[in-house]
Amino acid sequence: MALITLGANSGKGKILQVKQTVLSSVYTKSSPANETFSEITGLSVTITPTSSSSKFLLMMSVACDSNNNYPIGLHFYRDSTKVSPDGATIEGMASYVAFQQPADTRDYGVQQNAQFLDTPNTTSQITYKIFGAKPTASTSVLAINELGGCSSHTVYEIGA
Repeated sequence: MALITLGANSGKGKILQVKQTVLSSVYTKSSPANETFSEITGLSVTITPTSSSSKFLLMMSVACDSNNNYPIGLHFYRDSTKVSPDGATIEGMASYVAFQQPADTRDYGVQQNAQFLDTPNTTSQITYKIFGAKPTASTSVLAINELGGCSSHTVYEIGA
């Protein structure tokens, strides 16, 4: 665990810019939703750092449909590189995992929230994305916003 110490009047820790995208339509991916993590279209944020020392606070709030007894796994990506850490493995997925319902066929909706602090060390344009997947054993679709609600992805650039 890293701690950031801010000096008095240093200017460090100030929010330099904020960008957000909101997905209010339904997103589904049926095949191969259960094999690999793929981008959830409509939840990407493109941002150009003001400094190579900036840090980026990534925040997701994703309305997931946990159907047929299988959860949804989620990750943050910077362009094509996964930046969020692997979490505990549930159903073969090491990721932020949305609620897994009891063993039945009803659909349950859950708002999955996660945060991660990234240090890209660049001033080139970055596109932050959210990727999702279902477990290998699942035959159900990857469904976002299907049971109502909306999803968002917010990126804060923080001076360091």
